[in-house]
Amino acid sequence: MTRVVTFGEVMLRLKSPGFERLFQSPRLEATFGGAEANVAVSLAQFGLPVSFVTAFPSNPLGESAVGEIRKFGVDTSFIKRVGDRLGIYFLESGSNQRASKVTYDRAGSSIAAARPGDFDWNAILDGASWFHISGVTPAISASAAALSLEAVKAARSKRITVSCDYNYRKNLWSYGKKAPEVMREIVSYANIGIANEEDCQKALGVEIDGSGTREAGSGKGEAGRGKGEGGRGKGNRGRANAGYRAVLGAGGKGFEGIPQSREAGNYAARESQRRSQRMVGDTAQSHEGAHQPQVRHHQHRRQGRRGRFVRGRIHLWPDYL
Repeated sequence: MTRVVTFGEVMLRLKSPGFERLFQSPRLEATFGGAEANVAVSLAQFGLPVSFVTAFPSNPLGESAVGEIRKFGVDTSFIKRVGDRLGIYFLESGSNQRASKVTYDRAGSSIAAARPGDFDWNAILDGASWFHISGVTPAISASAAALSLEAVKAARSKRITVSCDYNYRKNLWSYGKKAPEVMREIVSYANIGIANEEDCQKALGVEIDGSGTREAGSGKGEAGRGKGEGGRGKGNRGRANAGYRAVLGAGGKGFEGIPQSREAGNYAARESQRRSQRMVGDTAQSHEGAHQPQVRHHQHRRQGRRGRFVRGRIHLWPDYL
């Protein structure tokens, strides 16, 4: 059976009760959260063997976080005790016109202090067939970025499938390097990239030219021209239609344009179409007198792997893993 390894940071999440502002009452709800840990927990619920790798301080907070992840059936044996503190973020949920607000207190966290060589990737990846990382970890610190690069290189050297959620966070890139300087190299080792248009723009430095197309440098190998049907081209510069998701293949295999649905247009257009259909669906009649069917699916061509698009994100079927 497939064994998956995910790597990233887990933080202590302190939330004000209900829709209160922070410290409006003298209580906070404490849980743990992390993008890559969420992936590990979700896969464990599907019955897949999965290991989560991170760094925690050797204190009661770190041990509580380990226990919380382990109770969902995730292997935590490769978690390292490094550094002195667990990152924290404070959340107050939005209400009506007031947006939700997040305040980070993660400077000097254990994962930010972790360095290349702290993890035995040869042992961690032994028997694994899939490795997952996101753009959050390399944004935390220069050493975390170097550690992330070390991890994806080790995975690729073992011919393990690597997936990367670009997950651009502008408030995190504050240690002197811009996201494209780091992420282009990391993504060049990924077989599968998960991103929306903003992630591609900000994380990889992809820009829109005058013709409404996207361009990006690969950082490794040559990139092909993405076709409207999600095909792969052979040019030396990657392009994908502005209404498409962009996936940068590993090893210079190309820059693919994967349609969110060229036939139905972008997401906003599809939503508008659905709303119109719902309003007139009960009265619109075909020539045979039957109701017109409502469109409830995304049209797309299969990319050689099973998957579907929902609200601009790639959702992979469990047996794809």
